[in-house]
Amino acid sequence: MSTDTETEQKTVQDGPPPRPPVAAVLVDRFRRTTAFQRVESRLEDDDSTRKPIWLRGLAGSSKALFVAGLTKDRTRETVVVVPDLATAEDLKEDVQFLLGRGSVAILPEPGLDPYHARHPKLSLRANRIELLAALSEPGRRNALPACADLRVIIVTAISLITPVPDKSVFARAIHRIKVGESVDLDFVMELLVGDGFQPVHMVSEYGEVSRRGGILDVFSFGRNNPIRIEFDGDEVLSIREFDAYSQRSVETLDEVVLLPIWEWLPGADVIRNVRENPPEGTDPERWDGIVDSLETDGTLEGIEWTLPSLGVHLSMLRDYLGADTITIVDGPTYVRTRQSSWQAELEQAYSMLTVDHAEDPLGGHLGLPPGAPEDLFFFERDVVDLLPTGKRIYVGSGIGPSVGLLPDEGAGEDGDGGDGSNGADRSSGADGSAGAGGSAGARGSVGEDGSVSEGGSAGGRGPAGAPSRNIVHADFKAHARGGPATADRSTKEGRIEARIDESDGSDAGKFSFGTVPPETFGRELDRTRGYLRSLFERTPEMYILCDTEAHRDRLVELLHKLPAEFHVGNLAGGFLMPDEGLAILTDHEIFSRTRRRTPPRRFARGLSIKELLALSTGDFVVHVEHGIGKYIGMNRLVVDGQETDCLSLEYSGGDILYVPVDQLMKVQKYAGGDSAHPQLSKMGGKSWAKTKAKVKKSIKDMAEELIKTYSIRKSRPGFTYSSDTEYQKQLEASFPYDETPDQLRAIEDVKTDMETDHPMDRLICGDVGYGKTEVAIRAAFKAAQDGKQVAILVPTTLLARQHYESFRKRLEGMPVVVDYVSRFRTAKETKEVLEKLELGQIDVLIGTHKILGKGVVFKDLGLLIIDEEQLFGVKAKEKLKKYRETIDCLTLTATPIPRTMHFSLMGGRDMSLILTPPRDRLPIQTEVLEFRDDVIAHALMQEADRGGQSFFVHNRVATIDSMANHISNLVPHLRIAVAHGQMPERTLEGVMRAFLDNEYDVLVSTMIIESGLDLPNVNTIVINRGDTFGLSQLYQLRGRVGRSSRKAYAYLLLPPHRVVTEQAQKRLKAMEEFEDLGSGYQLALRDLEIRGAGDLLGSQQSGFIISVGFELYCSLLEEAVRELKGIQTEEVREPKMVTDIEAFLPDDYVPDPREKINLYKSIADAKSVESLEKIAADLSDRFGKHPEPVRHLLALRRIRVLSADLGVDRAIVKQGMAQLELARDLEKSEVQALVRTVPGQVEFDMHGRHKIRMKSPGPGEAISKALILLNAMEKAR
Repeated sequence: MSTDTETEQKTVQDGPPPRPPVAAVLVDRFRRTTAFQRVESRLEDDDSTRKPIWLRGLAGSSKALFVAGLTKDRTRETVVVVPDLATAEDLKEDVQFLLGRGSVAILPEPGLDPYHARHPKLSLRANRIELLAALSEPGRRNALPACADLRVIIVTAISLITPVPDKSVFARAIHRIKVGESVDLDFVMELLVGDGFQPVHMVSEYGEVSRRGGILDVFSFGRNNPIRIEFDGDEVLSIREFDAYSQRSVETLDEVVLLPIWEWLPGADVIRNVRENPPEGTDPERWDGIVDSLETDGTLEGIEWTLPSLGVHLSMLRDYLGADTITIVDGPTYVRTRQSSWQAELEQAYSMLTVDHAEDPLGGHLGLPPGAPEDLFFFERDVVDLLPTGKRIYVGSGIGPSVGLLPDEGAGEDGDGGDGSNGADRSSGADGSAGAGGSAGARGSVGEDGSVSEGGSAGGRGPAGAPSRNIVHADFKAHARGGPATADRSTKEGRIEARIDESDGSDAGKFSFGTVPPETFGRELDRTRGYLRSLFERTPEMYILCDTEAHRDRLVELLHKLPAEFHVGNLAGGFLMPDEGLAILTDHEIFSRTRRRTPPRRFARGLSIKELLALSTGDFVVHVEHGIGKYIGMNRLVVDGQETDCLSLEYSGGDILYVPVDQLMKVQKYAGGDSAHPQLSKMGGKSWAKTKAKVKKSIKDMAEELIKTYSIRKSRPGFTYSSDTEYQKQLEASFPYDETPDQLRAIEDVKTDMETDHPMDRLICGDVGYGKTEVAIRAAFKAAQDGKQVAILVPTTLLARQHYESFRKRLEGMPVVVDYVSRFRTAKETKEVLEKLELGQIDVLIGTHKILGKGVVFKDLGLLIIDEEQLFGVKAKEKLKKYRETIDCLTLTATPIPRTMHFSLMGGRDMSLILTPPRDRLPIQTEVLEFRDDVIAHALMQEADRGGQSFFVHNRVATIDSMANHISNLVPHLRIAVAHGQMPERTLEGVMRAFLDNEYDVLVSTMIIESGLDLPNVNTIVINRGDTFGLSQLYQLRGRVGRSSRKAYAYLLLPPHRVVTEQAQKRLKAMEEFEDLGSGYQLALRDLEIRGAGDLLGSQQSGFIISVGFELYCSLLEEAVRELKGIQTEEVREPKMVTDIEAFLPDDYVPDPREKINLYKSIADAKSVESLEKIAADLSDRFGKHPEPVRHLLALRRIRVLSADLGVDRAIVKQGMAQLELARDLEKSEVQALVRTVPGQVEFDMHGRHKIRMKSPGPGEAISKALILLNAMEKAR
């Protein structure tokens, strides 16, 4: 047995050279196979240039290895055409592992709904533009990290027929800038804005540009970070990449390539021609407004549907590629079918558009006249006409030398089916599920005309419940993604007429690789071991790829006698080549786990904590001394002779408090949760001081009680569980996902608690879907292994059933019996369960708090797991307190609490926080749209067509039934249910249970779905009046979908023609932009944390949080806990500063008021010289050379920091003098050091408070004299 990783290569001096990375080993091994050698020989035969090659028998990821092997030694790109985006992404993951980052790129379709006025999603836009740029400028790819080593281009069926801009026109929108060049900065700024870049104060997102003097910040596609270009006049001094969060430079570059932010950029000539030729019957004023928008923004939403009216040239991808490009077409039948399906959907949408807007030449909401489908896409072209003229390879379904390709005409020389594989390649299981190669992306209904309706934004749609057949396509699909396999290959109606090549003939080369997928046995480890040992005898060259080093080490331990090679690597699916004696396997298939994916590049940055706490005019603030006020702006005032900026805070009665920026450490942004509306404090009154004192006392009492209870429990004896068993290791190895770091820590915390000799009482805190249930499952299994019973308490009967299903499936095949009690079970069933429980024949029982009642007897209860304790009643909570004293308790909650509060309460409550989102959770595609019937129908039908369910949130009980009727009329063939909190409890549970059982397609409900059920089959949510919800509410609602590996959608509907408040617009924009978990939900998290703190600490403390604000509450809590623990804290007094020297951030240096406050607060909060030096460097990096007022601002803060450390109580730094007044006596050594080392005359005043003084002629000298005195005192200490 041997193990290896890509990153760890052992080198021995004077020994053999280190082994190459496993990816290179696999590619080289595959290239040495007989079949590959034959294909390569055929490709090198010049006489066969126009004769295509047909391949079959490539299972799992063997095609990725074929592609990698083919391109390894070639300088030209290889193009691979696949049916859909899911297939493309799987292939990209595989090829990227084999050839490295930057070696492969996808040209996705724009992902637009037919004739909708929307921009393509940022990630899709970026992928298209980056690839086109790399093909336009092949010599500059080193400046485009995403395509730096581009060798493989993956094209989806629809993107193949989607037009791209003219190559020469597109190339003109690409700008290169090098250090040392002479460039007109004004001209560059004008070009970028013309190319669609948005001018902003601070660049943080793609498509933004900012200019501050001679510094230009820009965030272009093609790079992971924004770029900072510094000019001196017209000369480019430096180019630096900087971090969007910190705004600090991270890397120096010699050259940068700036790409356009839009794919289609009509030039001035095009816009002028459009303006001068309005469609007949168009209102001139409306037309001018549309063209003005086009000219200002460089684009229009939905411009892709109006290209013919612009008169721009539509090119094909082949126009960007060389004539000698090799093209591989995966399943040409399915590629063409996918295109036909898209064409049918477009024609239907275009027909509806022309009917609905028959009187409007501009097509309604699109602005410009829409083009017909045949004018927008290359539908009439045969596949061969869309491809480069180089050599072609056809793989998979329907291949064969024929003019009309039939699914039943592609039988190969071994008599296998028309998918071009060797039978096993199709691998549908006995239960009808797809084996290797089955893909969610390939599912879809096949109509009588042979067209395929697939899931995704571009897929066709038909009536729900209509008869359908599913096709199986084993090629380029992730082996582990199962789907129905009931392809009908015999009907003549399924005929696809698609000419492949004029010269295709019977003498064309056909090759079979003979690969087959491996068998898998899930968690049956003994069968897996036996199978792998027997397989090793047939394929002694066996490689097993594991997603991580931890997985590899775990697998080596479980399969310790298997003489295979274990490596860290990532392929979608394994395969066997019996004739070559070769087996390549993956650990996620061995244990039926989900494949680990490379984290996608983030296209929305999210909010930093600084931005989260940044002040905007109108925000509530808390001044620690004066209470809650409202920030109304910043003013430059003269305070005690010094010109400085001040925050203006409004208090009750209209009183205004001016806070100089050097006192910003006393001001915090108020946070009290979504629903908090604080009252303004009265300046000069005693109420604020009383409120603070009351809150502090209550906090202290609560913390004291927590610590006391904690100490008592720690002193009581409890059951000590044994270390992990072999079964426990098997269970953990079979977890179908990657554990997150937080999840692993939580699991370790629980195990440690259970293996100690006192009762556990731990809180697991984390968002829905972050992996709390898995922590509970492992804890329950550990308890059952030692003969203890487990009770799992849930707040509702529906959750009881859901947890039962989760535990049952996860523990299947393990020696554990799981059951549940619920009022939905019959009396007889319940009686049988309780009898078995008392006899010890049930290990894990799930139910509501009633399972702790008198009629329920456990034989030996050892662990109590409580889900969402805050939802239980008072009596149930009192009962739980008693159990906590004697048995292990584990509490789960989905409402997060902040880490700061976690640390404060350590010693009062054992807590584990799971704040890391699951690695492979797909982003939820979020769109903000006007309420329109076609939008609603499209969203609900799209979900139903792929076998899923939808939520429709309508938060008004009075009108919810009429809304449900309206939806039923829109989609009459869908089954609609209604749920709201005013329904009788049993009726509501009955509806929810039926929805859980897939008896309804759409649930129209109020906010009651905000938390609770985990429904993986619900992947679309439509939220009516999205503008009326708080951000945390929107976040929680959206979190109801996207719980599986299927793409999820959230539609936030606004009332048409109604003005939405600015705050609502910000919330909706945040939801739309920050689709992925963990990036942009910081703001929502803040509100959720406040809610979670209230749940954890009780309703009284929740009220106190609202009364003083969250930040101050957390500070008071930390202070109270430190006092109770006897930790002394020395209060560091801020020395008073008296100065008349100008010290501020000029408006022309930092123009954005919000950013200015951030910087002022950073400077005021700085407690060390090092942190000040860092701030000074950041200012130079971001804004350029410090002007004099900025130098003064930093130096005065430095004086204050040093004074605090040296016991200086008051510093006077004026134009004529520098004086330090001490709060202590000067030491003799300090006086001697000052006299000896300070140049010039130093005056000492020892009467009363000791003072040190030096005279100075000007402000700069006064500052330097004060610093000289302080530095000398510091050295003397």
